[in-house]
Amino acid sequence: LREAASVLQGTQLSWQDVALALRTSTQSSVLENKALRAELVTTSSLVRELQAWVDAMASIPAAPPQLAEASWRDAYLPMEPRIRHLGYRWIAQQLDHAVNERLHPALFPHTLEDAIRVEWSRLGRKLVMQKIVTASTHEAAKALWLVNRASPECHLYPNFLVSSDVESLHHDMNANSEMSYVRELCNGRGVNVLHRRVTIDDDRVLVAYRSIRHDDLFAVSSDRLDTLQEWNEVRRISKTQCVIRTVSVLEPNEPYPSVAALLRTEYPNLFTESMRAMPPRVLVEAHFHRVLQVKGHALAKAYFALVDDVLAILQAPSVAE
Repeated sequence: LREAASVLQGTQLSWQDVALALRTSTQSSVLENKALRAELVTTSSLVRELQAWVDAMASIPAAPPQLAEASWRDAYLPMEPRIRHLGYRWIAQQLDHAVNERLHPALFPHTLEDAIRVEWSRLGRKLVMQKIVTASTHEAAKALWLVNRASPECHLYPNFLVSSDVESLHHDMNANSEMSYVRELCNGRGVNVLHRRVTIDDDRVLVAYRSIRHDDLFAVSSDRLDTLQEWNEVRRISKTQCVIRTVSVLEPNEPYPSVAALLRTEYPNLFTESMRAMPPRVLVEAHFHRVLQVKGHALAKAYFALVDDVLAILQAPSVAE
């Protein structure tokens, strides 16, 4: 019994040890509570920022169905870094999810040949293009990425066809997708554009972009900007060739009162020339609509030529190696 009592007495902690353990435990709990309170404040702030972003996106007026190519013609990126990165991903996913509808097969010819369709109205412009190229899907997608100025690699552009300065604002890339947010200055006009590239498989690559008009971190200097959206599909059709299918949309913030007003605003020099060349006994709107149709075809042909030139550079031995 004495031995058992001695063992029990020997295992008891002194009051000093108990007090120290309690103090240490209390301090640990206090620190944990402070950390939890700080995390709560941060999370609450994040929730408020997220709600503000959602409210701002929801407050952007939606265009009537006949006006918009997509239900969200505009997008907004906030200042807060975490919400901003969420915004990048959300916009990229919206571009991805819109591909099948925007590039519906019914829009394109059944035959595999180059084709251009131009639609102009006071609501804006839509180009539907199909091009056959001798290239791999990777080469064709890379050419589109460069033609659309998705990165600052401007040294690859034939500068007699394209003149622009590109500043990278954000970039994210993984094995199968890439996202690039850039500030593009072209002809003295600035625009922020989010580009997206997704490799579905070896036979299919999607390339898309859209303009961003509201950005708290990188504000756009121009007061008046059109909405730009474009979707491209690169699909292999043989061992050596791909088909590129493109839908490119330009929409003004508000519908123009007439086609003449659109031409006067978007292409003032062409408007002046067209006024001088106005045929007699021709309706003004019909004349300007034809002028815009010709302009649209010229834009599409220049686009095709630029794709060919960039592909030639990419396929040159010095680049390929």
